[in-house]
Order: sequence, then C-alpha cells, then structure tokens
Amino acid sequence: MKRTMILAVLMTIVTAVSAMSYTQARNEALFLTDKMAYELDLSYAQYEAVYEINLDYYLCVTGNNLFGTYWSRRNADLRYVLTNWQYARYLELSYFYRPVQYTRNTWFFSIYSHYGKTQYYRDRPTGYNNYRGGRNRISGSYYKGRDYDKPINNHYKPRSTDMPPHNGSSMTGSGPGNRLTGSGGSTTSSSRPQRNVGNGNTGRGNGGSNRNSGVTPRRSSSQGSSSTGTQKGTFGGKRQ
Repeated sequence: MKRTMILAVLMTIVTAVSAMSYTQARNEALFLTDKMAYELDLSYAQYEAVYEINLDYYLCVTGNNLFGTYWSRRNADLRYVLTNWQYARYLELSYFYRPVQYTRNTWFFSIYSHYGKTQYYRDRPTGYNNYRGGRNRISGSYYKGRDYDKPINNHYKPRSTDMPPHNGSSMTGSGPGNRLTGSGGSTTSSSRPQRNVGNGNTGRGNGGSNRNSGVTPRRSSSQGSSSTGTQKGTFGGKRQ
C-alpha cells in the first residue's frame, strides 16, 4: 500500500514537470496565433478563437502526450473556425500543425525557426487577459455554429515563395522555450520576408483588412524571460 502511494506521488510529480505553466502556455499560444493570423489571413473573430484553441492545447498537453486527445480536439475545433483553404494550409505547415516537441525535460517550439522572438503582426487578442482555458474539456465543440467573419475571398493563399527557408532544422537547447536551430548550429531568427501579393486582396466585413503590397511586422521593444520561449514587447503600443 505504501509503495503504491509513493508511485502515485512520483507519477504526479512527473506529470506536473512535463506540463506547461499557464504563463508559458499563454505566451506561446499568443506567439503561435499571431503567426497563424499573418499566414492564414485570419479575421479578428478567427484570431480570438484560434488563440483560445491554441491556449487550451498548450495547457493540456504533456511531454508524453503531445499528439493525442487534446491535439485531435485542437484540430477539430480549428476546423469549425477556419475556412477550407485556411485549414488546408494549416495542415501543410508543420510548425502550425505540430507546433511543439518535448525532449529531455525541455519544450521546443518549431515556430521560432521561422520567426524572431520579438516579431509580431497584431495586437493581443482579448482572450489573452481574460481567458483561462477549459473549452476543450466540454462535450462537443464550443466553436461549432458560431460566426467568425471568415475571409470572403477564400481563393487567396500565401505564395510558397514567401515562406522562409527551413534549412533542415534540428532541435537543440537546454531549457524551456528553446528555438530550433539550423544544421550549422546557429539559431534561425531572421525577419519574416514581406509579402507582395499583387491583386490578391482579401475583403472582410466588420473590422476586416485588405492586403496591399506587403506587411510590416510589429517588433517588441523590451525583452522578457527566455524560459517561456517568447519575449514580451510592444503590440501597437506599450504593454501594461
């Protein structure tokens, strides 16, 4: 009996160590969602929903269950939020589709092999301050049947020539929030190239945006702890 209790405690400790803290999950969900908004041309409503879905996934995922039940639920929820072409593109990009790895007690986020830590394109979603997670634990999808002001011109897709090079990246690092590195061992954090999409404008309803000759990323002006895999900075204004 005593041995069983000791084993149960040890299993609880291992699970706690391999799970993300709320702060880390929130920061990583923000960074990932911002890049999904840029590449998938998310509407404001989609951006808010995708942030919640990503946060739910990061809060529930553990080192020994990266692509299990909660990963499948993430994909199912995103299917309700994204258009057909957005979801197809999401499936094509491994740093969106399988965004995290866990090796030797360390989280690795593949998005950092494509974007610098201080590079942002949008302001924080409302949910960053008030959503604590949990919608992926209810029966049925919270996101089914809701209006997300989806882009009208669903034919628009980012061109493959706009994608940053992958450089055959491999993972390395010694603590949480490490970025993937290229084959030469140096961290890939070059700026995302600006887009020139010609006449590929995307029209939206309320609060939508039109793409013109390019997108200039927002860059944060202050650095936070590297242990979370992101750095705090400015999103169109000073962070509080």
